[in-house]
Amino acid sequence: MRNALELVWIGATVAALAQLHAILGRLRPPPSADGPDWSQYFAAGWKLVHGIAEDYPRFRLPLYPWLVATLGETTSYQAAAEGLSLASVVGCVVLAAVLARLLGGPWAAAVAPWVALYAPALAASSRWSSQYAPFALLVGLGVTSAVVAAGTGRVGAAAAAGVVAGLGWAFDVRGATVAVLGALLVLGGMRGGWRAVLAPAAFVAAFTVGPWIQGHLEVIPRPDAGSLVLEQRAMTLDEVWQPLDPAVRAACAGSPRTHLPRLDGLTGPCGRASLASNAATLARTLPGGGWGALLLTGLAVLAGRGVRDRWTTAVALGGPIAAVLLAAAWLPALPQRYLLVFVVPFVVVAPVAVGRVLGRLGNVGDVVAAVVTGVALFTFVGRPAEAVQGDLRNATVRAAIAALADRTLGADGALLDCTPDGKVGLSMAPRHPPADPADLGEHARPATCRAWLREPTVTPAARLDRCEVAGHLSAGWRAAGAHDGLCLSTWGGAGASADR
Repeated sequence: MRNALELVWIGATVAALAQLHAILGRLRPPPSADGPDWSQYFAAGWKLVHGIAEDYPRFRLPLYPWLVATLGETTSYQAAAEGLSLASVVGCVVLAAVLARLLGGPWAAAVAPWVALYAPALAASSRWSSQYAPFALLVGLGVTSAVVAAGTGRVGAAAAAGVVAGLGWAFDVRGATVAVLGALLVLGGMRGGWRAVLAPAAFVAAFTVGPWIQGHLEVIPRPDAGSLVLEQRAMTLDEVWQPLDPAVRAACAGSPRTHLPRLDGLTGPCGRASLASNAATLARTLPGGGWGALLLTGLAVLAGRGVRDRWTTAVALGGPIAAVLLAAAWLPALPQRYLLVFVVPFVVVAPVAVGRVLGRLGNVGDVVAAVVTGVALFTFVGRPAEAVQGDLRNATVRAAIAALADRTLGADGALLDCTPDGKVGLSMAPRHPPADPADLGEHARPATCRAWLREPTVTPAARLDRCEVAGHLSAGWRAAGAHDGLCLSTWGGAGASADR
């Protein structure tokens, strides 16, 4: 009977992956790099592999940009980033099943991957050229590996959890959450004897691989984690402030923009208004919203077997929920992508809670669980596939200009992107870099752009700028084409025509 149940959740996971394939088939591949903050990751990766400290995006930790740039050197940064995202989404679906199996049994594991399929933004993130899907995989792997370590008490499992926690630390400033959860789970799973000392020691020793990688890859001195969090909060507030409800803006008008969470701020008028403002986002992501998810976690904890099991459940499921509720009280408008990183522990909350309660009923519970699982899977299979993408207009413009540059320059020409955001040049990386690697980024150096108005420093070469600027290029430039107010010009020497 037990072996049959194991086959049930494994089969359900395989079916969920088939459904994921159908969902992704409804997503149009972006014509150019797309996704939140993709250009910053590309710029950071380019600077890391070329050892450039100038204008490095200082709150982008190095591991993910370095991976994109290293893997993308032989193909393209876009292909590398999208490949990482796609593999990570598949991994998140599988990890949801594994974590649910560890905490809630085979029936919970049969349902959890199907819940993951319809998590907001997870499918869409498979097409992003940014770190959110890979980071979600790393968070899920960190929680799952630490649950294994807590359940077995083995030193090797604790070391594996430490490695993942360290990688999370080097991946994103929010990776500190992975480290804290992993440490709490390993400590809670300590047994008597020599393992009580060696398992935590192995976790800490293995964790150091993350800071070592970060220090090895860095090209600039890294501010402390608190400063990075405050800077990111200030940038997020700039992004979301104007669309906020006037009542929320009024409640938070006097709140300092750069302070770490404090109890008086989180429970005060701004904290309460922020939670209310984020209620819809939390409801889309968590079963029953934030408080409902905490109640389900409490139910799963109470249905656990023994103190260690209850502690593991409380930390693995309740820890990420508590972290997100804290963020929701600290940020008046929490972007959906911030919640995406905890998708694996979030999607298993309801299946684990129900699976544990039914598991307490013995054979009757197995029958009820089979019925509940069947109904749940039937419901999911019958749901329309979520295939929501953002606006791809800017990506389409970049793709059109990149195609024009490829036709004009051939394989070896250099392109200097002097547009205000520099994203066309970045989207083609590593193709057509300018003569100086320091000039590829979100903002090419103004001195180089001014110099290229007269003559480029390398040939063959092209220059991209707004058409009103391109109209003032020297006579050595030819108009190669224009798209959406951006003009591409190629260098043909002093006798070339500058007609436009």
